[in-house]
Amino acid sequence: MTANQKVWPQVFCNIIISNCRYWLNRVNDNADVTLQEISQLLKGLTYSLSLPDAWDPTRNLILQLSPAMLRRGQLVTWQTYLLQAIAQSSIKNDPAEIDFRLQLGNLYRLQGRLSEAEQCLQEALRLCEHHQSQSRYWTLLNNLGLVARLAADHERAIEYCQQVLNQPNLPSEDQAEALNVMGLVAYDQRRWEDALNFFEQSLSHYRTLDDTYQQARIFNNRGLAQLRSGRLDEAQDSYQQAIRHFQLADDQAEIFKAIMNLGNAFLMKKAYEAAIQQYQTAVVGFEQNNYLIDLANVHNNLGMAYAGLTDWENAEANFSFSLDIARKQNDGYYLVNTLDNYAKMLIKAERLEQALDVLDQALSTLNTIPDNPATTFLRQFVEDRLIQVKNKLGTG
Repeated sequence: MTANQKVWPQVFCNIIISNCRYWLNRVNDNADVTLQEISQLLKGLTYSLSLPDAWDPTRNLILQLSPAMLRRGQLVTWQTYLLQAIAQSSIKNDPAEIDFRLQLGNLYRLQGRLSEAEQCLQEALRLCEHHQSQSRYWTLLNNLGLVARLAADHERAIEYCQQVLNQPNLPSEDQAEALNVMGLVAYDQRRWEDALNFFEQSLSHYRTLDDTYQQARIFNNRGLAQLRSGRLDEAQDSYQQAIRHFQLADDQAEIFKAIMNLGNAFLMKKAYEAAIQQYQTAVVGFEQNNYLIDLANVHNNLGMAYAGLTDWENAEANFSFSLDIARKQNDGYYLVNTLDNYAKMLIKAERLEQALDVLDQALSTLNTIPDNPATTFLRQFVEDRLIQVKNKLGTG
């Protein structure tokens, strides 16, 4: 007999419903304070999800709690509750399923599970038509744009966001997020000034909305374009602002991306020990939140920092760790990027035959992934480094 098939004594049912309403009132008053008692709350939620009569307060509690759970880094735990909520809302034909799928798609995206994220969000988009509801339609398009951008499908990412930007009288937060995604695509395409322009427009919207968490995200993204265009001090300031805003928003998940990126600013300034300190902090956060692609990225960056200190043993250990994750995640771009940086270290350490083998692996991998401005630029790096190694070996 499953939990849903149990016959609950009426007194027990009433206690479960009252408990759920109690937690809903607490979350409405202050979600962050309530999360200090999360184990008790989740225990009550487990019971209420198995009781059909408790669905209304249970649904509302999950909807209210979800954004705070993601910001607190409770992704692995919270996924179970979102999946149960989706199952229950589907049975009841409740349009809340759209919101639950939006939250779950966001969770999958944060963990780098892009195909699952897209599938979840597309189903939510279909449900908008089924329930004749537009309340989350534009937010879903923006989230699909974020997923497409991470998958390097820039054309589709732009298509999603243009639909949002072309729609008159949309809420400011939807416009802001579409501009953010456009900025990320421009960044990927190495159009630094366009990226900065989009990020500034997005930041302006979020400032008007007084949304501290979203401002933190855009400060972090702005820093990416500043760093790659050589504005190191400006990038460092953007990352520090991002960290401060994430702290104000009591975020315990996305903040580690800003911390890693601050390390990147130190790396570019050749302040290797300062970079390593930031990266080591980020590693802990990415491990706790199961951010696997970011974990691969930060270990790659640690490899470069240790290589800067000519600490070959630690450099190689971090590159190997990054490569293992990238292979398991089947992420071709991160794999090639790490192979290229590993080869650069091997050249510096005068291990040329091994560098040649690593660069051959990188080129073979590049031939299996779609071309885009980022991979084209990376291919040029790999090919130039390959020529450098062959010349040193006298085989060019």
